[in-house]
Amino acid sequence: MNDRASLVAALERAGIRPDRRFGQNFLHDREALQRIAALAVPEPGATVVEVGLGAGTLSRALLERLGPDGFLLGYELDRRLEPVLSDIAREEAAFHPRIQDALAADPAAELWAQGRGGEAAYVSNLPYYLTSELILQALSRWPGLWSSLTLMLQSEVVPRLLAKPGDARYGPLAVMVRSYGEGRSVFSLPPHLFYPAPAVRSTVVQLLPQRNGGPAARLLRRDGVAWLGALEALFAQRRRQLPAQLRQLGVAADKIEACCRLLQERGVDPRSRAAALEPDLLAELSLLSGVWERCRDLPGQEDRSSRL
Repeated sequence: MNDRASLVAALERAGIRPDRRFGQNFLHDREALQRIAALAVPEPGATVVEVGLGAGTLSRALLERLGPDGFLLGYELDRRLEPVLSDIAREEAAFHPRIQDALAADPAAELWAQGRGGEAAYVSNLPYYLTSELILQALSRWPGLWSSLTLMLQSEVVPRLLAKPGDARYGPLAVMVRSYGEGRSVFSLPPHLFYPAPAVRSTVVQLLPQRNGGPAARLLRRDGVAWLGALEALFAQRRRQLPAQLRQLGVAADKIEACCRLLQERGVDPRSRAAALEPDLLAELSLLSGVWERCRDLPGQEDRSSRL
């Protein structure tokens, strides 16, 4: 029986049919699964957080790499898959599946409670309809937790994730990725390697942290939620020039003038738009204008750095 047939048989035994509401396209190709696991887990004994466990096909590949001293904490929203994942957990002591919405979870707190403090690798076959939301959550709430993020995405999302300043696709998502570190596209996967086959190609992307970053990296680590809020404010009207956007945000005239002087000092046209600026310059402007501090003071935006 081939890998696809084994997966289909396991799902049928559990009475499960893939549900479009959950964006379920299960990767079944063993070579691809092992390649992703090798990329995400460079050595045994590591700590890994997997989002979107599905039927556990990637989980098994990760567990093979992790060995008995590893720790795999995973989240799956579809309760129908609990028996399938529980069967794997009975075989693998390192596997700790949670039937829970990953957007409502706190992996940093749970790993700490389990005695697995320190860094963890983030791995996911992201549901296409939640791709941006899950990545932004991981980077804004726990930026210091991840040793890497290995993500399987819809291929058309990748240019937006890895966009550079001046690109029409450059926005808060790309700035958050660049604030965290370096992102690279590693390899693509055709639809026939999934069950059911999606209508699009998928791409595996890996994000690696920068250990000694500039202002954007420092803001991300200090309070990533506030940094994301500042970026969303600065990019709210993409076509609006920066001084006009700051006025729209209620920034005082003297602070706007100070921001324009900073841009001139850096050899940048003060009438530039946010989408033309590097993350570090955006970080400096958000501090100088007070936009970052304002986002940090919003209810529920408390500094989370003490939890990492």
